[in-house]
Amino acid sequence: MFYILECQHHKLVGRISFQSTGWGLDFTEGKLLDPEFGGDITVEFEDNHGSLPDYFELDETPIVSEDFIKVWKSLPIDNYQLFPVTVKYPDSQLQGYYILNIVGRVACIDLDASNLKMFKNVIVRIKKLVLNTDIQLVELFRANEFPLAIFISETIQQQLSLAKLSGLLMKPVDGWNDKHRF
Repeated sequence: MFYILECQHHKLVGRISFQSTGWGLDFTEGKLLDPEFGGDITVEFEDNHGSLPDYFELDETPIVSEDFIKVWKSLPIDNYQLFPVTVKYPDSQLQGYYILNIVGRVACIDLDASNLKMFKNVIVRIKKLVLNTDIQLVELFRANEFPLAIFISETIQQQLSLAKLSGLLMKPVDGWNDKHRF
């Protein structure tokens, strides 16, 4: 069984600043990036936040705390990269957060059985997700057909749940939809 890994806090408003020659979606494409990619990466908020969750997303990009990383590094996975960020508030800065870049994509969505909104052969909305039945056993990946979604195995889901990290939302893939993101 697979789960979608996403954040509970879709209300955080901020932006990620980094050097990119593309559209700024580099961390959501499932590609291995140069370790020096992005230069000095900052996460900027217009308002002060008392504390940030262990896992949150800005522009569909996962940003994680050091507590999250401690648990993450104990899992049976190695297809990810961590890029340190400086969190900037109007009157202060914070260290100890990282962009989590998931490396690897798997063709896994049953395009016929799923209820999808398409635009020029690109999935733009998922109303009901169904995976192919012959999907290979991988612990962590992005869907080739919809790389914004992060898929985790039941093993990873159980370990993350036990860790009681804040900000995580892990829903079973079967029947998942993206309506809560809008």
